[in-house]
Amino acid sequence: MNLKESALGSLMKGSKTVVAFPTTPGPRTPPMEWVTFRMEARGTTLTLEINGKQAWQFEQFDAVSGYIGLQAEGRPFEFRNLRIQELP
Repeated sequence: MNLKESALGSLMKGSKTVVAFPTTPGPRTPPMEWVTFRMEARGTTLTLEINGKQAWQFEQFDAVSGYIGLQAEGRPFEFRNLRIQELP
């Protein structure tokens, strides 16, 4: 998932953008405020929520296991309350 402000929430596979979001820029988060992401993977379907609103759903995900990458574009990024949970 891309965390660059102009591509916030886009799904990346390697260097290729698989799902681009947002297609139009949303409201900017004020400096020093946290942005909340929730991504859920069920089978081949990925769903992303940003600040409680569904950003996108992608139904052709081709990996059932692997790594999770968080990418910050050329500046420090802070993360908190990062949780990974296996779903039933």
